[in-house]
Amino acid sequence: RRLTDAGVSVNAPMRALADDEFLTLLHVLSCRTCIPNGTRVLAELLNRRANPDARSSLGATPLIFACLHKNVGAVQVLLDSNASAWPVDDHGRNAVRCAMIPDPGVPNSEEVAVELAELLGAAGAPLNEGGAVAPIVEAVMQHNVLALRALIRLGATPDGLNEAVLNAPVTMISDLIEAEANPFIRDATGKTVMEVALARGEDNITTMLRDYIGDLERGGHPHLKTRNQQGGFSSTVDEP
Repeated sequence: RRLTDAGVSVNAPMRALADDEFLTLLHVLSCRTCIPNGTRVLAELLNRRANPDARSSLGATPLIFACLHKNVGAVQVLLDSNASAWPVDDHGRNAVRCAMIPDPGVPNSEEVAVELAELLGAAGAPLNEGGAVAPIVEAVMQHNVLALRALIRLGATPDGLNEAVLNAPVTMISDLIEAEANPFIRDATGKTVMEVALARGEDNITTMLRDYIGDLERGGHPHLKTRNQQGGFSSTVDEP
């Protein structure tokens, strides 16, 4: 407070020790849960017109830092100050996607990701937009079952079935099927979800998908439009 009273800008750029990225003080406080009274200082800076959407030299906002480092208190304070969850950093990540990425230094990081998803969802954050990868797909790639279920419950589109079939726990595949994920979307290499399943080689997964696709066909589900547009597996076609 004495520094700001003396005229020091609350948005002045700084460079942390041994770090090439220029940050603001909000960034530093947002990523460090160990600072005593850190959230109180954060709130004071925001009250003194610190920019909640300030960008680091690599495009990250304080909210991105807070989500990445699982600083729940900082996330709440920033959202209360109308920080935006839309900005994407130079690594192709926004705040919601960063909330899904585990921090090895944070105990129970998977559970914290759920808490962050709920905070972000309640604030109207874009749950289907994560930058280069959707948050729910990031949750699948991180094998975070709890976060996947939280995002589905909060209304996120159930994407990521291809990624789940590739190597995720079977329960994640079941959760996505129950949420009516689209099985006709091809992955980045052009493979169908059934081709990915056959390559994985687990009969229970192949059977689960075949039954699911058959149910969609019998019910005339709108997902069939995707298959008709780009071609895909039919439950009536024999496996190679």
